Amino acid sequence: MNREQNYLNERDSYRLLTERSIDRIGIFDVPKLVDTDDELWIVEMGVVSPPYFLDFGKAYVNRSPPYTSEQLAESLYESEQLFEPTDWPLVEAAVLDLKLSGIHYLDIKPANIRVRHERDEPRSTDWLSSQ
Repeated sequence: MNREQNYLNERDSYRLLTERSIDRIGIFDVPKLVDTDDELWIVEMGVVSPPYFLDFGKAYVNRSPPYTSEQLAESLYESEQLFEPTDWPLVEAAVLDLKLSGIHYLDIKPANIRVRHERDEPRSTDWLSSQ
């Protein structure tokens, strides 16, 4: 996907959210749209803290993604593996809410959908099994 299309996806997503007065998706805050610049491809938005939902550059606004249902299911399964099992239902519900609002969100990863502050993240116990 090219940079201009990413900008347009991001811009259109935030415009749709603004038009519908959506600043929260489930437990997740969404930055408020401040301004856009179609010449410089800039989206200016407010600041949020976790839990938040960001980065709509790969979203499809008011149109279906050009993938088969099998491809979408596989992508969703892969995304699920990136989240803590207790967090996934929250993430999945938010993605569904976006879809019902007209935004097909595909870039489902912890960098874009932050459930909690890093200091509150579950700590890995992998080091215990290596001893």
